[in-house]
Amino acid sequence: MIFNKTLKKDSNIIDKKTKRKVILIIGMARSGTSMLGGILSSLGVYFGKNLAEPSSMNKKGFFENKEIVRINDQILLDLGAGWPNPFPFPFGWSSSSTATAYEEKIEKLLKSEFQGRAIYGVKDPTITRLLPLWAHLLEKIEDDPLYIQIIRDPYEVYASMAYGQGAGKGIKPEQACLLWLRHNLEGEKYTQWKKRIFIKYDALLENPPKMIKIIAEFCEIIISDETLQKAVHFIDTSMKHYHSASAPVTFAHPFSLWASRVYSAFPKIGTEINTPVLEEVNTEIEKLDRINFLSGLYNHQYKQ
Repeated sequence: MIFNKTLKKDSNIIDKKTKRKVILIIGMARSGTSMLGGILSSLGVYFGKNLAEPSSMNKKGFFENKEIVRINDQILLDLGAGWPNPFPFPFGWSSSSTATAYEEKIEKLLKSEFQGRAIYGVKDPTITRLLPLWAHLLEKIEDDPLYIQIIRDPYEVYASMAYGQGAGKGIKPEQACLLWLRHNLEGEKYTQWKKRIFIKYDALLENPPKMIKIIAEFCEIIISDETLQKAVHFIDTSMKHYHSASAPVTFAHPFSLWASRVYSAFPKIGTEINTPVLEEVNTEIEKLDRINFLSGLYNHQYKQ
């Protein structure tokens, strides 16, 4: 797979004449974002020093900067859509004075945390819904963003949230599916005309060496056989506890049907997508949003 870019040496020492590169991992939570973070870290992508500690449900680590997560969570709360709330955001939110203030905070954090790095990574699933703010900021500070969106089967994500540990435990199927749709549709929408690649969670598990080589090429990182093996070793298929084949018949809410269509519209890995399907589902969700705003449903549904 060719991305029409020249691979750069993985030294992670910035050249003053070169923009520093930032890899943003986007997608829905429980979709393999942490696994992707671990792979990129193995390839030499720096995620910072103030990272969230591993937990019993994610023993290899999250690769999330604590302060970035804290700021993103606060933005969501200010928007009235704290996790795992699937509400749409207010129109024009990313151009507000509040958004500008948060941009300034994030800019200071990126400067202090990643100063002098030729390539660094940012991983927090909530960024997916906050991409208008993040993309504007990265353009302003002249960093070169590359977006990797990882997509997992919507039932598996729901099951991982509902029956696993942590935030989202006990979530309803329709809420999980709408949240899944928000993340994956908005992730695609806000990265149009940007450097991006899509990869499915299962494809990464099926053929790790091949997928990791493609990811490294996309990120313009030259890797040795030793580095490749280190990245492959990070993947642990035993950590996948939920499978779409076990999805119950009751998992047939309209949101789940939309999610299945959207999931099928993404490639195993690559940049080509079934745009008409995404546009059709987006249109249906926009209709739903207008109806729910008028009816006042969003004033009480899914409140945590």
